[in-house]
Amino acid sequence: MIKCANCGKREGTIKWVGSEGVLALTHGFYKMWCEICATEAQLEYAKELAKNIPKLEERLKILIAKEEREC
Repeated sequence: MIKCANCGKREGTIKWVGSEGVLALTHGFYKMWCEICATEAQLEYAKELAKNIPKLEERLKILIAKEEREC
């Protein structure tokens, strides 16, 4: 059994590259993580991205209003 490279407690079943991307995965630059650690990291990342939603919605409103004034 390959241990999770992140927690060292559970079996590593997920090829994890973090923010390195598909190219790193393709070239074998990954570590084996357990599904719990991988899911926790994905959730943390998703929460960070979600923080931008209000700013993006406001920016979209501004852009649409500007476009409507120009028409």
